[in-house]
Amino acid sequence: MTQFKFISVFISIVLAFGVSDILSSWGEQIRLRKQIRIYWLHVAWSALLLILMIQVWWSLWILRERTAWTFIEYLVLIVPFLTLALIAYLMAPSLRGGDKDIRKHY
Repeated sequence: MTQFKFISVFISIVLAFGVSDILSSWGEQIRLRKQIRIYWLHVAWSALLLILMIQVWWSLWILRERTAWTFIEYLVLIVPFLTLALIAYLMAPSLRGGDKDIRKHY
């Protein structure tokens, strides 16, 4: 296994958590659509974040030819992905038991 494969697997797992948060938020909104008020801004931002996550993951492909990595380079590479996953988690409102107005979440 090359270093790029090793790095890309970890980054893919981190992004999978973020994508999972976005998709589960959308699923919960669809499931509770009669009990909540969906806010268009939330849908737009989460769709933009999903596209951004896919684009950033896709942009990793240009690094496939690189053979040597240092730990600092790896940290610099992983921080944006961790940030995107954290933003995806914070963006998803908790609709179970809380307020049913997504606009108040923002």
